[in-house]
Amino acid sequence: KNQKFSRLYLKQNFIILKFGAFWYDLIKIYISGFIMKGVISNARRHDAKRCIELLNLALEDISFYLSGVQDKTQSDDILASFFESEDSHLSYKNVFVYKVGENIVGAVCAYWGADSIKYNEPLMRNFKRLGISRQIDAECFEDEFYIDSIAVDGNFRKQGIATKLISHICEIAKQRGHSKVALLVDEDKQKTEAFYGSLGFRQDTTKIVNSHKYHHMIKEIL
Repeated sequence: KNQKFSRLYLKQNFIILKFGAFWYDLIKIYISGFIMKGVISNARRHDAKRCIELLNLALEDISFYLSGVQDKTQSDDILASFFESEDSHLSYKNVFVYKVGENIVGAVCAYWGADSIKYNEPLMRNFKRLGISRQIDAECFEDEFYIDSIAVDGNFRKQGIATKLISHICEIAKQRGHSKVALLVDEDKQKTEAFYGSLGFRQDTTKIVNSHKYHHMIKEIL
């Protein structure tokens, strides 16, 4: 066993010395694409902690806007309660996860735009409980299947996971008879917008959410 470990260690260091650390990391990512096959599935209630951790990467400050609190731990707990419910836009029923083995490394939340009004009710109840008077900005339109948020673990990026999750959502939307999929992109994130553009999304209007401007992008699927 020790001899095998020594040979593996020597091979690793040979690659680093010959090609450099950057190319070594690149080779690892390339190989991992063959070794670690991912699977997309519906999220489950007990995935709340991990899924909220991932989706927070996409939501950023909107997480605090939705939870109504500024403390991160408290905010995560509130969002997790939304996830575990069945009547919130963040409900596990609206979330699909990308798993490598037993590990969730990517997540996407998406739903029919016409349902967004009823999904706001748990948010409004929480605001009332906290003594907050707040209106919820409309992120989507009623005639579209809306990608609310999507995120991939930093250690698994640039492996096509986000593309696979979006393709999965487009297929789900098509199966349910919807003609288009939509999402929002921060106006300052030009690279992200270009990425969505490469997948067939195009900007059609702008939206203001939490006092910030976002580009509303759609993709026709039927």
